[in-house]
Amino acid sequence: MIWVIGGTSETRTLLMGLKNKKEYVVTVATYSGAEVLQEHRPLVGRMDYAAMLQFIKDKAIDIVVDMSHPYAAEVTKNAKSACAASGKQYIRFEREGSELEGCITFTSVEQCVSYVEGLKGCVFFTTGIKNIRDFERVRGGNRFLLFLV
Repeated sequence: MIWVIGGTSETRTLLMGLKNKKEYVVTVATYSGAEVLQEHRPLVGRMDYAAMLQFIKDKAIDIVVDMSHPYAAEVTKNAKSACAASGKQYIRFEREGSELEGCITFTSVEQCVSYVEGLKGCVFFTTGIKNIRDFERVRGGNRFLLFLV
């Protein structure tokens, strides 16, 4: 059984290739992520290390394909560790990076929140919904637009 940890747009492409060829189960962290993959009946919810170990055992997983979002570092760390502990194969998919021109980038959510705190006006987020509460704390009179894929 293959466990696909979804989270990127490429997840759908992989699942279409696996469909009717291999037995698989797909998980996603959010309901918005599940909507894109409806036909593959994804399981929705976040798992910590212990939950991943149990999931691998309960579903008789042989291979884990981690296609989680590039910034989902905790998921990747836990999946790698769970595979190592259970002797299962771990494969990480990471898309190629892109050159960002005219963009401001941050190495942490906290750093970005600190920057946003000093802004005035309308702020457009492509970070997803997971950390929106961190930004809501500093919103003030700003208008937030959130783009969910």
